[in-house]
Amino acid sequence: MLKALIDVENPTIIWKAFQKKNKIYLSVTDNGPGANKAQFKALYNDKEVAGIKTGLGLHLIRDLATAIDCEITVDTRVGFGTTILLALDQKSGT
Repeated sequence: MLKALIDVENPTIIWKAFQKKNKIYLSVTDNGPGANKAQFKALYNDKEVAGIKTGLGLHLIRDLATAIDCEITVDTRVGFGTTILLALDQKSGT
């Protein structure tokens, strides 16, 4: 996300952590250039290893999320930025 903000006026990254019902969420939002949904296909398709050239390898994020049984959702709009939301089931007793 940091590389994506190099040419952005007033670059901003917002991190949020919260809990709803039995899920724990981590949200990361930036005001970068955004992207189209096809550029995030590496998050959802294990055959893909390419994605957005300015971001951390999406396939690495996908593989790490899979390893900890975490759901990934992306909300992105070209020209407005991107939010990546990670959702993890809270284990009982934690």
